Amino acid sequence: MVAPMSDRIILSRSEVGRVGVWALRGLGYPFEIADRGAAILSRAVVAGEPALSMLRLMESDFRSSHGQPKLALARNDAGYAVDAHDRALVEAGPVAIDLVTAATRNGGWGLVTVERVFGMQMIAGLAHLALRRGLSTLMIWTAGGREVAATGMSQAGWRVTGVSTPSAGETLGGLGDALDGWPEAARSQVELARRREAQGSSFFSVVARPCADPAHRNLDAQIPPADVITADVEDFMHLYALERICWAPTSERSFQQAAF
Repeated sequence: MVAPMSDRIILSRSEVGRVGVWALRGLGYPFEIADRGAAILSRAVVAGEPALSMLRLMESDFRSSHGQPKLALARNDAGYAVDAHDRALVEAGPVAIDLVTAATRNGGWGLVTVERVFGMQMIAGLAHLALRRGLSTLMIWTAGGREVAATGMSQAGWRVTGVSTPSAGETLGGLGDALDGWPEAARSQVELARRREAQGSSFFSVVARPCADPAHRNLDAQIPPADVITADVEDFMHLYALERICWAPTSERSFQQAAF
């Protein structure tokens, strides 16, 4: 009797990062977005987020998002507001981190909200990016109905990194003491997130401040990597299928040498 094939496959972060660039290009993103996005994707996968499943289950959403208006940026009294026009967090998220980084370095703390955005399984990767810049962050999100239905994820959640006790949760009610020490504007973001959750709309917010202790910048301690990085075989094969859209040798010999 032949043993059944496992539905999980072991992979490395570098592999997800390398293939991820071309997979995102296969989804229609220009290189500059795909390059940054692949780093965030790989870090999210390492942290145990089902980001590869999201790429497969929401492929049509990624593709259709390219026809939406570009990101719209506005400055307000609290910080920056970005209307993503139903584009993905892999595109809007790095912009938000750039903005909150500049605000924190200039004013001691920063806040950016992103409305109408999907792809929340990338948040661990964004927290990692901010931590590399020496930022403590409070990230709050709500997922729209389409994303919840497609991926089975929770409708809301949060993550705090760059602090003495990093934490995360999948309900807004679990924030509690995690808000201690953050600017008052952070509490307003919780209330805004609750309204968006009740409306069933998508929302992402990041509040940032400098890490108070250099020890809090330890990437592996703040966002623990999985002991063994695995992915669903279907998700893994889909990642490579996206890559082949952009780059596939034409000769049989080259095709074999490229491991296709």
